[in-house]
Amino acid sequence: MISPFNGDAAFVEEGQYRGLPHDIAVATTERLKDKIEDSHIFSKVIQSADCADRAIKIDGKIYSLINHRGFHAGVRGQIINCQTGGSLYKFDNDDESDSESFKLPRQIAEKLTDGIKAKLICVKPK
Repeated sequence: MISPFNGDAAFVEEGQYRGLPHDIAVATTERLKDKIEDSHIFSKVIQSADCADRAIKIDGKIYSLINHRGFHAGVRGQIINCQTGGSLYKFDNDDESDSESFKLPRQIAEKLTDGIKAKLICVKPK
């Protein structure tokens, strides 16, 4: 399950870009769903704010958008085990040098999908 990313409370330095975090969040959610489906990590991928048994939930937000020699977006979130409520993987790039350049939603989705794959390989029962 991919909970819709949120960008509504993001810090934005310049007023003319106030709507961008929301647009980036929506596009990131869609791209992440597509990327996970294409990688065949799970048999079923849905967008939902709910968390049901035998599923994981991906929850995230865009918390900043800074225009400093190109746009940088701060992204934070986690992967939650719906059965236990425990966090399987947290992602946070609050350092501008690690934030995503403005090739955004596709690159954010690729980075998160790679992190999901790596984490789930480590936690799969043998």
